[in-house]
Amino acid sequence: MGKKTIATSTIIIIVLAIAIVAILNQSRGEPSNGTKIYVDPPIIKEEARQPPFTFHIYISVHNVTNMVSCEFNMSYTPGIFVVNQINKLKVQDQYPSSYTNADDLKGYIYAKLIYRQPITLSEESARLLDIEFTAINYGSTVLDLHSVSLKDKDGHLISCIIEDGFVWILRHDIAIINCTTSTNATYVGRLVNINVTAKNEGDIAENVTIKIYANDQIIATLSITNIGPGEMLTKMVTWNTSGSTPSLTPYQIKAEVDPVPHESNTANNVFIDGNVTIKIVGDVNGDGTVDLKDLQLWDTAYGSKPGDSNWNPQADINGDDVVDKEDGILIIQNYKSGLT
Repeated sequence: MGKKTIATSTIIIIVLAIAIVAILNQSRGEPSNGTKIYVDPPIIKEEARQPPFTFHIYISVHNVTNMVSCEFNMSYTPGIFVVNQINKLKVQDQYPSSYTNADDLKGYIYAKLIYRQPITLSEESARLLDIEFTAINYGSTVLDLHSVSLKDKDGHLISCIIEDGFVWILRHDIAIINCTTSTNATYVGRLVNINVTAKNEGDIAENVTIKIYANDQIIATLSITNIGPGEMLTKMVTWNTSGSTPSLTPYQIKAEVDPVPHESNTANNVFIDGNVTIKIVGDVNGDGTVDLKDLQLWDTAYGSKPGDSNWNPQADINGDDVVDKEDGILIIQNYKSGLT
């Protein structure tokens, strides 16, 4: 037995996975003959396909002398993929006799290969097994080769390096998790602030486009670049209601993010905040007509500011945070106005 190392790559950025691999690939003593058994390719990083899909890995040997048998276990995290088939491959014009077993619930593969004639590979490599998996979920796992036994024609153990593999099936998932408005009723021409929160619930940074709607009308478009995995961002947009038609029927406010390529879940791409009613100027009580009732509400709130017991934001017609005569003038100017 020899040293266990994993082939490294800059594409593995999961710190925990690196730590696990480092623990598994602890030193067992470096063999002098350069023989190794390894997972090929060492890293599978899949971000362009959604489960279910199939992929292959190979168990290969390099620089071995007089090998007549190969036995190993390979463990992995259950629930990410399942084994479809294990195919032995021809090496130096011979197929081995073999026994293989896989248990997806426990997450392991066992294989034993026996060759009629010794296998010698001088500074060369050969694939011994082709293992086909079906990805059924997202996640990452080490392909941990262990309990490896290579034997020569005399039954002696062949010292070797063991190199694990790593599989990472990435999820693309952008969600709108919140959308709030500064008010649920305002006068035509006033501004409404809308806060939208997006979260990257996937495993890779994304560039996204978010549209905010009042009914079916797009009132704002946001572009967010490089939102990282697990990151939440809140953006505020301002809706100028000048072009909106006053109505007793409220406007439905909705935020929707465009699906990113290979998105795994589009059900969370839309968030509906609720309703904002656009009123005619002076219609304090929102019944569609400017009349004596509105003047009475203005009179009750007269002189108040936010925080006062008689504060009524709807009586603050001009939006200057005080109910005063300017607001009363606006009510009188629109007196007897009504929705058509």
